[in-house]
Amino acid sequence: MEDVRGALGNPQITFLDARPTERFYAQVAEPRPGLCAGHIPGSHNIPHGTIMDPSRAMRLLSETQLAERFAPCGLGQDHPSCPVIISCGSGTTACALAFAAHRLGHNLDAIKIYDGSWSEWGQQRHNNPIETT
Repeated sequence: MEDVRGALGNPQITFLDARPTERFYAQVAEPRPGLCAGHIPGSHNIPHGTIMDPSRAMRLLSETQLAERFAPCGLGQDHPSCPVIISCGSGTTACALAFAAHRLGHNLDAIKIYDGSWSEWGQQRHNNPIETT
């Protein structure tokens, strides 16, 4: 959590959140009690389900389709070493985005999973900055 706090506001670092859009934008309550709704400031939302091919079980979209999903975040083959911090609800589905980013040519050394993810960041007692829009 301290590393993520220290990275906030750094324009060189891209933050991704793999949670469903409704949770990212605080349109629904968090499923875990005691968590605030919203997301880490400056994060981009790529719900993990949107990178999966609905016609092929357990398969990622094509590289072209993945590139389209990641392009609005500034990630892809043009910036393979740009640092990325990926979160989700508990640190698990963030790994799907990490794998997809790597499939697009992003360097693994530049991809970091925030294992505490929203389960840690969103706890009211931590008083972390939160965005809802």
